[in-house]
Amino acid sequence: MVSAVVLAAGESKRMGRKKEILPVRGEPMVRLVVDKLLESRKIAEIIVVLGHEADEVGAALAGVADERIELVGNRRYREGMGTSLAHGVSGCSWGTDAFVVALADAPFFRTE
Repeated sequence: MVSAVVLAAGESKRMGRKKEILPVRGEPMVRLVVDKLLESRKIAEIIVVLGHEADEVGAALAGVADERIELVGNRRYREGMGTSLAHGVSGCSWGTDAFVVALADAPFFRTE
């Protein structure tokens, strides 16, 4: 089984506002990332790690109805991306053979 971990907990300090919720092609970036992962038949589950502005990022995913998506919170997001990765991996189902790590502010990848 392949699990995807979407890192969406950062503070976007250099940007000055939350990148993951900025629109690209009319949709928040995080939603584009999740939608692309849902297109892949190889991804069994998607764990989205929230932290800074968690409510706004969660709201950006409102309406995406798929049982493969789970949102998890990382209260230690200020300590760095490693804590978010650890939270995401620990949220994956037992039996996960491989992980795909996706950044919520990087929607331009190919699902192949």
